[in-house]
Amino acid sequence: MSDPAEKPTRRWRSTEATRQAVLNAAIEVFDRDGYSEARIGEIVERSSASVGSIYHHFGGKAEIFEVLWERYNDAMWQAVRDAVSSAREAGETDPMENALVGARAYLSSLTDPEHAKLARIMATGDAPPELSERMQKEQRKWVQGNVHALGFGRGVDAQLRASVVVAMLGEAEMTYARDPREGLLEELTASIDDMLRRLLTR
Repeated sequence: MSDPAEKPTRRWRSTEATRQAVLNAAIEVFDRDGYSEARIGEIVERSSASVGSIYHHFGGKAEIFEVLWERYNDAMWQAVRDAVSSAREAGETDPMENALVGARAYLSSLTDPEHAKLARIMATGDAPPELSERMQKEQRKWVQGNVHALGFGRGVDAQLRASVVVAMLGEAEMTYARDPREGLLEELTASIDDMLRRLLTR
């Protein structure tokens, strides 16, 4: 006779496995077709989940996309936070050097194929309308964070310089995500390192 206490654990594992299968399938479909053209039926077929199960776990295509965006955003920023935290623990106090450490970590996270695919998906701007405003707010938050972290001070100049930092990293990210050929990430990282040093020492 089975132990009843094991049943919730098995159900939880089954639920998580289903969610993961749906998200994995959605990454492939969104990467190939974009958000607007992606079809729930294709995600169903690739994940082997039922339509009812997808709607139960997520609610629909827009909600699946939002979960993927959150996963992408969290993973990229966790890589930055971990790298900068390690640098500070090692004794690095120069804001510019810590910024460079964070930039390198951000780009290095793209060596994970899933991160690269998610970056490519998000770069298109093809997203649920209700999520677009949230994505823009996150972008503005990123700029403001750089203003303070890099010691740019206040005013228009500070905002513009922080915006340039964000734009450069974003462009390097998209360049690699679209064409992840061998050696390109190292080349992009070196270029970003050089450009950021010039910008930050101005």
